[in-house]
Amino acid sequence: MQNFPHSHDKLLKIETIIGGIIEMLKRENEIVHKLTQPKKNRKMIAKMPLTNHLMYIIRTNRRVKQALIALSSSLLIGITFGLIFLSMVKQEEPAMANTLHMTTTDDEENTTDVNTYAMESFYFYVVQAGVFSEEENAQALVDELHALSYPAYIWERENQYFVLAGFEQTEERAGTLTDKMKEDGIDVFVKQWDMEAKASQFSEEDIVFLQNFLDLWNETVHPEADFKMNEWIELTEMSITEEVAGIQNVILSKVANITNQNKEIILLEFMNEYDHLPSQK
Repeated sequence: MQNFPHSHDKLLKIETIIGGIIEMLKRENEIVHKLTQPKKNRKMIAKMPLTNHLMYIIRTNRRVKQALIALSSSLLIGITFGLIFLSMVKQEEPAMANTLHMTTTDDEENTTDVNTYAMESFYFYVVQAGVFSEEENAQALVDELHALSYPAYIWERENQYFVLAGFEQTEERAGTLTDKMKEDGIDVFVKQWDMEAKASQFSEEDIVFLQNFLDLWNETVHPEADFKMNEWIELTEMSITEEVAGIQNVILSKVANITNQNKEIILLEFMNEYDHLPSQK
């Protein structure tokens, strides 16, 4: 989950509006300045458009001018803070999956190098339908959702069984997924789903596989992205060790049945398997 395209559009619109206001004030100020010169007669002032009349009053009335200056200052401060906030939001959007960082250390007792794989924590937003201490109860809810033609998946974490009905890159988009389900009387809510940082030792082949897996997963999560079947199949053909075989096996078991309609749930399955990789504390 990586960009805020809507935030960028809003920034451009705000900047355009501010620029237009500034230009309008400049033009009006020039007109009023000319009209308030001593040699200008009252007949000319009387013929001014309504807008220029208002500007004339503002120019010549000290109290009105002070009030408007205070109001303008407040508006400018508010707009400035708004732009800063939107900029911060854009920068803080979560990354779905970071790149792998690999370091190699020499083992004096062995002639082989030890490759350490590390990845920073990241998060995305899930639509949670329930959480249970017993898997049977979670499966019952999954069956109910399937009967209503909604996707659902059980993610086991910390001895609890979470029933997830989808996920998105941003909280806003995840919220749109819940609206339809709530209309059908299904109790769901959006939740930030944290993936902890990982650091462990893997073979060079495993590290290459994991990097390719995260890159492809990250590309596929976009709503507009199609599922690249051939590239996922290539992952199942890569040479790996038993340490990461679980990810490869779940891909192999699901890849033939993936469609653009069910890809969210299956991508959750892939990431769930990744979540269970060993990690050094």
